[in-house]
Amino acid sequence: MEIRERSIKTIKLISASDYYIKGHFRTYSVYPGMLLLEGVKQSATLLASCQGSSCSSPVQAGLMEELTVRFLQPVIPGDTVLFEVKAGERSGDTGRVTYEGTGTVDGSAILRAAFTVPERNCVCTSTRWK
Repeated sequence: MEIRERSIKTIKLISASDYYIKGHFRTYSVYPGMLLLEGVKQSATLLASCQGSSCSSPVQAGLMEELTVRFLQPVIPGDTVLFEVKAGERSGDTGRVTYEGTGTVDGSAILRAAFTVPERNCVCTSTRWK
């Protein structure tokens, strides 16, 4: 894992013993796309919390707006997915933050996603990063 001021990199190892792979397709083991999107969301939650913000809760609660996602290639057992998520600037007039994320396997893009998170009832005053 690597955390910077406005970005994070995380990894997910895809195992053949993963419960979700076994029943997704009977003749072709592929990791479900929604779980890949969940990896992007969890990375964004971690990024928000590591920035010292109490605003990770809308991301964690799944309050994503304006979601755009493209699944580019299947992910199979044995793959290691590298998630890279970047946080945009907080919009002063709407109180939203846009996150953009990618997933890659061996340098090839398998997922691109972008979503906006409302920051209602959040007080984001401190920033903390490594």
